[in-house]
Amino acid sequence: MIITIRIGFVLTFVLLFIVISATESQCSDNEEYNECGSACQENCTHTPAFCTLQCVPGCVCKKGFVRETDDKSKCIPRSQCACSVNEFFNECGSACPDTCAARSQLCTRQCVPGCFCKDGFIRLNNQTGSPCIPESECNNSLCHDLNAEYTECGSSCSQTCDDERNPIRKFRLCSTVCQNGCFCKTGFVIGENSQCVKPETCCQTINGLYKTCDTQVE
Repeated sequence: MIITIRIGFVLTFVLLFIVISATESQCSDNEEYNECGSACQENCTHTPAFCTLQCVPGCVCKKGFVRETDDKSKCIPRSQCACSVNEFFNECGSACPDTCAARSQLCTRQCVPGCFCKDGFIRLNNQTGSPCIPESECNNSLCHDLNAEYTECGSSCSQTCDDERNPIRKFRLCSTVCQNGCFCKTGFVIGENSQCVKPETCCQTINGLYKTCDTQVE
């Protein structure tokens, strides 16, 4: 009985060794098999800041190597990652780099290797492949209205032409919670077409249209 159990254990171990060896042989250069690999493998263009805690068996890049583009691409040395225009490779970058849409975020203190924007440039957003643009172009890139600007803490009750027609509305109750997005610059209000306009161009009727060619207000 004891001999049978030992033989069964040996056979199981041998079969497991064969399966693992066969699996490892499927891994490409600079890869190794891991029974508990990450569900979010790092690549040249993206380093996951947050990832689900789960074991994913399969081929992963060896230490010092990353995927070139996605989980199916080859593993290359980190130093060979080709950064895009206005970027540079950093072995110890932030896990939460600033973007036009989000700045000074609360973030974990850890080194994240990858491509980061050069001084004077900033990512447009946090989407994979988002370009690094001059910081001065953030407003134009996010807001399509020349009289609007992006802010992290705008009012939830922006002034509109309705407020100009009915001054009492200016004193309505409003939430103090910050709203991020595009807001009219100082001296402008939201007009009928959702564009930022000068208050003096607001029409007295809801469906009115302000004309600049003859300076008449309907």
